[in-house]
Amino acid sequence: MHSIMASTKTEIIGPLNPEQRDTALHKGGIVAVVAGPGTGKTTAQVACAALKVLSGMEPQSIAMITFTNKAANEMQERLVKHIDEDAWRVFVGTFHQLAIKKILRPNIKADYLANKGYQPGFNIIDKSDSKTLIREAKQSLSESELNQLEFANVDEDFLQNVMTQQKAKGNDWKDVVSHISNINQVYEFISEHTPGNGLSDSTIKDAFAKNYQARLLLAVEWWSSYESLCIKNNAMDFDDLLVNASKLLSHHKEVAAKLGRMIQHLQVDEYQDTAPVQFDIVKTIIDNQNKKSATVVGDMRQAIYGFRGADSTSMKKFVDYFDAEIKSMNRNYRTAAASIDAINQFGETMAEQLTDGHLLPMSNDDEPAPQILHFKSDEEEAEHIVKEVSTLLKEGVEPNDIAIIYRAKAVNRPIKSLLENNRVQYDVVGDVDFYNTKEVKIGISVLRLFVNENDRFALHNIMSEMPIGITKATLAKKASQGQCSQMEALRSFAKSGGARSHKANALINELADISNFIPSLSEQELAFSKNLPINEYRHRLNYDPAFQDHIRKQNALFAKDTAPLFGERLKRFFTEHVLHSFNNDARKAAIKKHPEASEEEIENIVVEKLNERTERVVKLTEIFSKTIESGVDFKDAVDEIMLLADNTKNNKEGSIKLMTGHASKGLEFKHVFFAGAEQEMFFRDEPNDDTLAEEERNLYVITTRHKKRLTITHCDTRFVNGQFVHCQPLEMLLRFKGKVIENSLDKISPPNMSELDYDQTEALYENDSDIGHNAASLINKIKSKSRVNKKPQKAPQ
Repeated sequence: MHSIMASTKTEIIGPLNPEQRDTALHKGGIVAVVAGPGTGKTTAQVACAALKVLSGMEPQSIAMITFTNKAANEMQERLVKHIDEDAWRVFVGTFHQLAIKKILRPNIKADYLANKGYQPGFNIIDKSDSKTLIREAKQSLSESELNQLEFANVDEDFLQNVMTQQKAKGNDWKDVVSHISNINQVYEFISEHTPGNGLSDSTIKDAFAKNYQARLLLAVEWWSSYESLCIKNNAMDFDDLLVNASKLLSHHKEVAAKLGRMIQHLQVDEYQDTAPVQFDIVKTIIDNQNKKSATVVGDMRQAIYGFRGADSTSMKKFVDYFDAEIKSMNRNYRTAAASIDAINQFGETMAEQLTDGHLLPMSNDDEPAPQILHFKSDEEEAEHIVKEVSTLLKEGVEPNDIAIIYRAKAVNRPIKSLLENNRVQYDVVGDVDFYNTKEVKIGISVLRLFVNENDRFALHNIMSEMPIGITKATLAKKASQGQCSQMEALRSFAKSGGARSHKANALINELADISNFIPSLSEQELAFSKNLPINEYRHRLNYDPAFQDHIRKQNALFAKDTAPLFGERLKRFFTEHVLHSFNNDARKAAIKKHPEASEEEIENIVVEKLNERTERVVKLTEIFSKTIESGVDFKDAVDEIMLLADNTKNNKEGSIKLMTGHASKGLEFKHVFFAGAEQEMFFRDEPNDDTLAEEERNLYVITTRHKKRLTITHCDTRFVNGQFVHCQPLEMLLRFKGKVIENSLDKISPPNMSELDYDQTEALYENDSDIGHNAASLINKIKSKSRVNKKPQKAPQ
């Protein structure tokens, strides 16, 4: 039954425009919706799911997949407004959440996972834990193997890139080996080019530089050691979750069939950002549905995550595989009409599109066309931008409504400096965020230990900031000698009565005290409360929707009463046992930044910084409490926190935003400054069709983030990594000509590729993961092709 608060079908459909209504009134079958920026795709998707429920479909048979927790939460909140309590029975989450909740955890005893060596209760490890295992895996290699890695230039970055790209395809290391052609010849090459075989060092390095297959095979050997350590620690990294979910479905047809029967209607948002492994999961679900019903929504013009393994042609492949019906949503409610004209002119030249993507402006804002400004230096550019930002703030524009976006991180240096000088608070999205601060990682580690006390990564995170009388290396050695877990070894050490064992004992006792306030009932406690045998309890929980709702509400009520007490205990643990370890670092940083400050001023700064750390721990407990008060059990709530830590962006209130184009995806602001619109900031090597298309999409995303005004800036010189770099205006700006306010586009001419010094641009991309291996190249011609009609089309004049 639906509560009286639920919307009627008429109330849901009424506000929709014709295109949104067409998407929402999905009658079955496979549909791909091409939805441009600002066209209200979330509104249409939520309406579609709500109408399914109001038409009689069971809520738990609907799955809505998106790419961030923020987007998932927004969808669920909107769904609640339409169908009230039934919204919580609809699965709304990311692909990773789907993999954990619907595939891996329920089938952990399946032969595929068991044969790999995984046990129930596997850990999810974050990026820092993954790096730890990567380094441990390297240490397990022989001296000869390590020398080969060095001469072949196979380092951590290379390995991580290989794993990211291959796992995005659904491959494990064995798959990669099987796909290497002429593998025996590759092994022979590696053997012949082993240091000490008579070849000079430079000859060996040059040979490996020209043989990617050999470098790949060496990386895979390192990868195999890494995977062995993951399994030994009963751990999966974020990419493993998707690969193992996909392979489990492939190996166990009965699990795939059950999942297809369970999900009678599937919706996937931002489909253009899917990787092949995610497509495999989508295919499996739809192929196993009794009656095909799925809607994917996306925009190929905004497919910018190739560096993460996403497939920019994923929507086309979806359409081709399922012979899906194509629909469009092109009424833009975000951006002023004058800007839409410029965006459309650029969009018409873009490659590989399913539709023409022509946006219809619906905003009533009478704002001017985008402006393109030219400056002599990056300092002049920064002065102008900061002056304009300050003016907007004085006029009453909220800081969160202003963004400065750039393609390369090198652009933000002078801008940040001037913002600081003018005391304008800013937030660099993509810097060390909330979940990666030490104090929050410690808090999460405590939560992880309560799920699995054998999670050594969690224990080590705590030990890093809380001296307990024993080093991590010594504890690992004791565990190995005693053939036990490190937590068991720690308990033995705590009871030993040694000189420093009292510190370990304090940690053990403190964790035990906190555990008494865990705001969740265990499976056994819930079964006992219902007077049910555990097997019958599990069966009803899996197959009885009313029973599921009842248990969720019971958990939610219990959590509401106990979560505050749990949060207080966690805060006390941090302030009494951990906080003091940050004191020295905070003092050193304060003295370095304020060398002329008095002792009292330094002390005030230190107190303020320590209070900020405490506040972040409190915020973590509030986030966790909110999660668990929704009715999920403790283990699932910890999974949610781990996934939040993977894909949550910074969002400090009261700050203007600085970010790369990749980080801006999915966001919108009233005023956007696009800085560093230069060839050298976007492009690197000789072009090819793929890299050119990638940078077209990056530019499209950046120029569609604003509601009111867009200001594009470029300059002649930038100071980067200690040297001045001469810059040329971004040639793609020519495609906006006639639709923007400018006085510099006539100066743009195609550069002579043979005269450009690419070495000078190399520094721009160092440590810039947003650009990585998919950085595009300098454009030698402005001729573009519209792949929609497969006909050449000249750039705008």
